[in-house]
Order: sequence, then structure tokens, then C-alpha cells
Amino acid sequence: MDETRIRPAQIDEAPQLTKLCKDASLPYGYNEETIERFEPALSVNLALIASGLTFVAERLDSQPLGVMALRPIGLGGLILLDRIFVHPSAQRQGIGMQLFSKAADKSAAMGGSAILIYSHPQAAAFYKRVGCINIGETPFYLSHDLKMPMMVYSIPASEAG
Repeated sequence: MDETRIRPAQIDEAPQLTKLCKDASLPYGYNEETIERFEPALSVNLALIASGLTFVAERLDSQPLGVMALRPIGLGGLILLDRIFVHPSAQRQGIGMQLFSKAADKSAAMGGSAILIYSHPQAAAFYKRVGCINIGETPFYLSHDLKMPMMVYSIPASEAG
């Protein structure tokens, strides 16, 4: 497998990264119409890129294969994992794990003690594998019939400072 690197996203990549998020959602069985309805949740946030809180996974000399973004929420050490999406062609190759590791490191560097995740139901097993615990569920704001597992990852004290 080629070496993968994680780097900060650039503003001009936002459309390409949004497309990656849409493409990564297709294997969950959604049609194009549903993906378009979910666009507000799939669009990459320019402010998070400009703030240095969005990261891209790529192989050297490659197109982006994954994207991760964090969002401080102002509640005593809680950091929201805004997204982790991996392109279908690159799934199950460790890229999601690398992005989550970067999320934990960056959250710790920001003084975070825990990462809050609103997971797609089919991604919950991934988050459990990386050490997250389920703390409940909430309806997805764009489709109330879709229940999103709420998960939390406790940043180890050695990482949190």
C-alpha cells in the first residue's frame, strides 16, 4: 500500500472535498436525490478550513482520499468531530483510522478532553473500533427518520496534556 499523508486542507479544495463527502455517502444506499437533500451536512465548511481544522488524507501525488474536520463547541474540553469521510475506492485501507488519530492529536493540542461524534449508523462500528463509546442517539436534522448514534471518545490524559 502506498504511504498516506494527512495535511491541512486548502480553501480552493472545498468543492472537491464536498464531492468526496458525497461520493463516500453513496455506498450507504442513498440515491442522488437524497445526497442532494443532505448537501448542507456534506458540504465542507470554509471557516473550518481557514481555521486549520480540516485535514485531507492523500497518497503522494494523488487526489484527496479522505477528509476530516473538527469544530470546537465551547463546552469545557469538548470538540465536535464535524466529519470523517473516506472515498469508497480507499475505504478499509486504514485511512479513516489515520484521520481519526489526527483528530485525537489535534483535539488534544487544542486542550480538548473528549471528542463528540454524531455518527451515521453504518459508521458506528468504525468509531467503536477506535475506542468511542455510544452515549445515545439523535435524529439527523435533515431527515428525522434517520437516527444518528451519539458517541464520545475520551482523549487519554497523556495526550490531553
